[in-house]
Amino acid sequence: MASLAVAAVVVSRGNAQQLNKTLAGIASQSYPLEQVVVVESTGSAECLELAKGFGFASISCETKHQGEAIEAGILAFQGSPSWLWILHQDTAPQPGALEVLAKAAEISPSVAVIGPKLLDWDNPTHIRQLGLTTTGSSRPFTLVEDEYDQGQFDTAGDTLAVSTAGMLVAMGLWQKLDGIDDSVPTFAQDIEFCIGARALGYRVIVEPDARVLSGGSLSSNLHPANKLFGGRAEALAKAHVHLATILWPGFLLPLLYLAMPIIALASIPLNLLQKRPARVAGQVSAWLYSWFTVGKRLKARKRLRALGSLASLPKLYASREQISSRRSQRFEHEPELERKSAGYFESGAIWLSLLPVILGFSLFPQGAIYAERLLPLSRSFESVFASVSVNTQSYLNGVNLPAEPFNWFYAMLAFVWPASPSTALAWFIFLAPALAFAGMWFLVSSVTERIWIRNVSALLFSLGAPVLALQRDAAVVELLTAVTVVWTGYFLYKASFAFNLARSWRWVGLAGLSGALLAISSPVVFGFMVLVALGLGLAKIRRLAVLVWFLLPGVALLTPWFQHLIELGAFEFLSVTSSSTAQPIVLYDDLGWLITLGGLGVIGIAGSILRLRVSGPLWALSLALLFASSYQPVAGSESVLIALMAVLVVLVALSLESIKLDWLRVTAVSTLLVTALASGVLFGAMQPRNFEFGIERQVPALILAAADVEAEVRTLKIVVSGGVISGELIWGDGRSQEEFSLLYDYFRPESEFDSQVAQLTGSLIAGNPEGVEELVRALGVDFVLVQSDADSSGQLKIAIDSLSLLQSSGETSFGSLWSVVNRDQSTLQTKTSNPLRDLQLLVIGAFGLLAVPTPASISGRKVRRVLS
Repeated sequence: MASLAVAAVVVSRGNAQQLNKTLAGIASQSYPLEQVVVVESTGSAECLELAKGFGFASISCETKHQGEAIEAGILAFQGSPSWLWILHQDTAPQPGALEVLAKAAEISPSVAVIGPKLLDWDNPTHIRQLGLTTTGSSRPFTLVEDEYDQGQFDTAGDTLAVSTAGMLVAMGLWQKLDGIDDSVPTFAQDIEFCIGARALGYRVIVEPDARVLSGGSLSSNLHPANKLFGGRAEALAKAHVHLATILWPGFLLPLLYLAMPIIALASIPLNLLQKRPARVAGQVSAWLYSWFTVGKRLKARKRLRALGSLASLPKLYASREQISSRRSQRFEHEPELERKSAGYFESGAIWLSLLPVILGFSLFPQGAIYAERLLPLSRSFESVFASVSVNTQSYLNGVNLPAEPFNWFYAMLAFVWPASPSTALAWFIFLAPALAFAGMWFLVSSVTERIWIRNVSALLFSLGAPVLALQRDAAVVELLTAVTVVWTGYFLYKASFAFNLARSWRWVGLAGLSGALLAISSPVVFGFMVLVALGLGLAKIRRLAVLVWFLLPGVALLTPWFQHLIELGAFEFLSVTSSSTAQPIVLYDDLGWLITLGGLGVIGIAGSILRLRVSGPLWALSLALLFASSYQPVAGSESVLIALMAVLVVLVALSLESIKLDWLRVTAVSTLLVTALASGVLFGAMQPRNFEFGIERQVPALILAAADVEAEVRTLKIVVSGGVISGELIWGDGRSQEEFSLLYDYFRPESEFDSQVAQLTGSLIAGNPEGVEELVRALGVDFVLVQSDADSSGQLKIAIDSLSLLQSSGETSFGSLWSVVNRDQSTLQTKTSNPLRDLQLLVIGAFGLLAVPTPASISGRKVRRVLS
């Protein structure tokens, strides 16, 4: 005859399949239950009928709150049981579980709360939970979580708290504490209830021999009866603050609440570095929640401490060893069930990547590059970086235009090589095909493990005529597209199929940074890459919410540019970002592009036959890119065609993978290798470059020295050639590449400023002093630099020397130079700050932290040990 009168309350949430298994487990108990009440919290008629079928009482109480549902069940009891057994629809007790719990209650009168061993619903060999506690800072902590059950934890003992799932609690204690407080954050409810029991002098223990299957999220003490709108990270943060409020000494509470915003903001870099970005929003939300509900927290503290002393609790907190063990456990993962081939270095692919470098030896950097669409960058990182935030172009007073988004790439080069940004740019152009080789090698690794296919595909891409032609033309924008499109695709693929969430976030960090470079080089290709990310997310739906974040840096860098274009109504310029973008091309008129893309397409067709699941989306993407390349109102077609070429190379890799006959495979590989090498020789080694190397300095040394002291130095540059005269006002040390603007070239408005420059130029050439001084002062001219042919050089010098306002400074390699006597800076407006720059930097910095490798994301992969 049982000595304890036990009644059970089962909280159901509308899942009849789970409820059936739980009720069957209750019916199989060897220990008699006085009564069982099923509380259906969603109004499911099927669940109510199921309970009646087992002979149990059932009631409907539509609520989202756990405590309210349990109280409704207690009110439905026919008698007055002395003990209450709490179960949920997904906590199915195994036979004998209640008998073990009841026996533990009978042995020790001081025990008022007993929790079972909670096992995984689908895999009963794994422990989901065996007791709850907190860390020293009051953060909720599960003592045993996701461990293989070999009996190593089967020792009954005291714990700070247990979950309500399967909890056996004395009815007198439940009534004294008024049950579960639904106003308490979800993750803190069970812990606060058990702390209240200990404050009253009762014990809380776990009984490992009582086994209950659980399908709930017990690793976080979350039961679906309590819906969490802000996610697990937010719920944990709220519980942390609540428990700290009720457990910490009173004199520390003001410091806690005042420090919350500082803690929340200061922890952002750490959370990003640890690849837990969800905690950022959770902690900020928890801080605001706690500030606005501080009255409730303090009321809960007062109510709990009125029950009794909490002095004995610290000995039940999680120890440093337990916390350290849990952290290391995050780095343990089951080995990936896949064959491993040699990596980039082990396979020797690194040596093949030197082929584009060797064949492009004539491009070895020998100074700054001068090309049709390319000039040297400014001489320092500070000057180049300033260009990303300059709104107003200094070449025409009053022109308010957004900074070129592509200047962020120039700023990155300047950061890497601050002593000579132009040299860094020359090295990028020299190494771009090698970087594209590496990116394509890794991208193709997503569709094949065969090293020879990866090598051939990477050579086809990096030594292709289009890539080498762009390199010979110093088309830096298109070269950046060629490099980043393959790397971004690879990073997105790795983020989709990463074996843990931390590694997925790291790949997203890398994808975000490379995607930002892709966005500023070609918004059109970036848009297609967003579609690729969505497609990968749909293929791996659990990663979709992570993958979409990769577009944030690119969107952040493009926002000022797009906003201005939309306001201007110049929608055709949304496809480009830089004045150095190549002119539009017609595909069928360019044999290099036509033969390359056509040949790759023909070879790639075979890949669509045997692997339609992969090749189908790739062909759809290819056709979309081909169509997009035909729309080129301004420029940018070459960037889109480079992306098309990358997709076709992947299809070629699929075709090679599908070849089964050895002789055909050897023939195909040999042919493609010869083709790639021939292309490298013809369009690389034997093709002359379309740019020249020169010195970085673009103005005489005297102007350069003045510009170092005074950044707003202005020089009137006059060029006379073949009877044609032109005048231009140059700021500082010359017009560098990052100071060009596509919008400035297309939307330059008429201005009095232009007419003043033209008038001053004409007066100086004619030697007419009338109005010259007024114009010089109005324009703020400090120097006059004249470049002229031999026929007009002498006459010009005589005309300008006749003006007393100008003093000859001699001949330079840049032309004849005069300085203005008693020069006086004008008050022309030259620059305004971009208010979004700091926000853009924060986004880039955040993704940089995500990209940093950490043990959880890259080096902590090890096989979980099985205790024997």
